[in-house]
Amino acid sequence: GGGGGGAAVDGYIYLGANGEVLRRVKGLGDQLQLVFANDSLQLWTGIGRLYTTRVKGPEEVLVDSVLGVENVVKAHYLGGERLLLLRFDSIGQPRQLHFSVCKLEKTVNASGYAIAELQNVGETEGLWKSDYTSYPELSLVYDGVFNEGDSLVTYTCLHVPWVYVFDLEGNLVREVTTKDRAPVPIITRFKDYFVFARGKSFNSNMASFARADTLYVFSYRVPASPGFTLDLYGIPRGGYLGSIGLEGGGDASNQDVDGVYIRGKVLGVLAKGELQGYRL
Repeated sequence: GGGGGGAAVDGYIYLGANGEVLRRVKGLGDQLQLVFANDSLQLWTGIGRLYTTRVKGPEEVLVDSVLGVENVVKAHYLGGERLLLLRFDSIGQPRQLHFSVCKLEKTVNASGYAIAELQNVGETEGLWKSDYTSYPELSLVYDGVFNEGDSLVTYTCLHVPWVYVFDLEGNLVREVTTKDRAPVPIITRFKDYFVFARGKSFNSNMASFARADTLYVFSYRVPASPGFTLDLYGIPRGGYLGSIGLEGGGDASNQDVDGVYIRGKVLGVLAKGELQGYRL
């Protein structure tokens, strides 16, 4: 039956459709972030690369690097072995970030995957506003989260005020500049480490989702009082439409949001370890 993957400290846990634990696999450490998992494919990102994993035994996993793509900041699985990537070109100066779509194909020996049909999608003004050129800097500045709804996908930048809306084929529908307009973060380098020179007070947005012709954004820059605040933007033109409040989240606020899930008229907000449900 169907299942899903969940990140674990020592590897990953594979759950069945009813939430039962089907398999626990150790050995991945904390370097990889799960993108997608089903019965035949487990896809991960880590330090600029894409990886797939194969289970060899009850406690052993084989990790294969996906060939043909580097400098990946984030990835989203579109279905049909197609991916939507946030990545930057490894050649050319200055290096520019792009959203790209591509397809996973089995390699000749069928033990791993390679990238095919890689192409950039849309023109994105926000991705060109940074003067940073290295992978560590760009991956910090433009770190964010993908979220898929019934007909649209969003990418929410956590530290800069841009949200990107795509259709389910990966085509860019709209680039929205949110009203907080937080400046590009300052990053300093100390020995071999890149660090933010300022803290979370300069975060921009926490999550978003798109439904019909409206983009809903959980901004970080709202009062930290109990309840959630959603800023609404029109997708056709990107303008701010107003804000609405959601109650019933206990003492959680926008700053505590860890994940957002939208299916039809049902909205789930994960915050402080609890999932709150709403009907839109």
